[in-house]
Amino acid sequence: MNKTEIPSLTGLRFIAASSIVINHLWPVIMKLSPGVPLADPFHQCSFLGMSLFFVLSGFIIHYNYSGMMSSARGLYAFAVARFSRLYPLFFALAAFDVVGGNFFLYAPDSYRLEYLQALAYLLAGVQSWVYGFVGNTPIVFAFHYTYVAWSISTEFFLYLTYPVICLAMLRVRAPRSAVVNALIIGAVAAVALSWLKQHTAFIDHVGSLLGVVENPKAAPQTLFSDWFNYIAPYPRVLEFLTGVALAHAHMLLSRHCVSAKEFRVARFALSIAVLDIALFVLRNEIGAPRLSEVVGMIGLLPSIALVIFYCARYGVRHLSYGPLVALGEASYSMYLLHMIVIEKMAPGDFVPATPENIAIFIGRTTIILGAIVVLSLGTHRYFEQPARRFLRKLLSTGVAPNSLADRPRFR
Repeated sequence: MNKTEIPSLTGLRFIAASSIVINHLWPVIMKLSPGVPLADPFHQCSFLGMSLFFVLSGFIIHYNYSGMMSSARGLYAFAVARFSRLYPLFFALAAFDVVGGNFFLYAPDSYRLEYLQALAYLLAGVQSWVYGFVGNTPIVFAFHYTYVAWSISTEFFLYLTYPVICLAMLRVRAPRSAVVNALIIGAVAAVALSWLKQHTAFIDHVGSLLGVVENPKAAPQTLFSDWFNYIAPYPRVLEFLTGVALAHAHMLLSRHCVSAKEFRVARFALSIAVLDIALFVLRNEIGAPRLSEVVGMIGLLPSIALVIFYCARYGVRHLSYGPLVALGEASYSMYLLHMIVIEKMAPGDFVPATPENIAIFIGRTTIILGAIVVLSLGTHRYFEQPARRFLRKLLSTGVAPNSLADRPRFR
């Protein structure tokens, strides 16, 4: 099946990355007395960005690699393509963080062994798979700048599940069945994720039955249920699976033209989805407790799935804008490296909310965002892409070059 390029989804990758950047930037920079303004909406952006990342990941992987899963050669090509795509920058950031940090230089002897164990988890890319601590620090956050790499660890786990998911998905061959399948999977996943988030006490109880030992002195404080619902890869499989189902439905539906009626219905559904996302982000600011509770219970998955499917099938001109697509292609660098820039320019203490201080913080925010963009684009072009080509050439002996095509068909 010929795959057309979908630039809207590449632009959407930038939206996902920028949601995380804004969540990390705002509370660090906007230190205005008596407290950070609009702190909660910006914090909610992290939930939006991460869920968008994992659903998009499922879509991207299935759209590009569904034809590889039927043979050992194809599985190897898939593994090489994804390893070459993610690991070089992941390893470079880990080396910068560990070698440039003081984790071993000033650590007591008793902590050095624990840091070595945490380093093994990090380099193996499995740090988000386990719940544990290095002293009073969660294993997943044992080092400094690499704490954002927990999602890459989760991504590696999702890749392990994909061959089985793909083979099951490929059994669905009719467009109507694929749409129904995607609707059912999305609905079940949304209900399951909502249930998990509402039953944190039950999750903590199950953890204690399994022998999990929480650390009340941990910094950041991380209950077992917090780790399970946000960091661990296991519930994220539901978001990834939803993305795979969406991609499968899109690929089968792409054989059929879009009617005017279908497009009108889709535009209306998109409007509802965007409104729901906005309500989710602002739900604690709108002063409507019942509405906030309902929006929180529904969660983001249904609306995110709708937005992704709309972008894939119908396209969104603004998300296909050239510079936005370029930033989407550099979104991995943006995600991994943004905290290095933010922390270098963060103010130390809260200051009065005077017009002068607000202007300084706005100017500082503009400079930081510009620096992140330049760093991301440069790293993507001069490090990510050459490293990916080198690793693919090194590891692809005996594998047909076209089976290693790793450029997402989104541009």
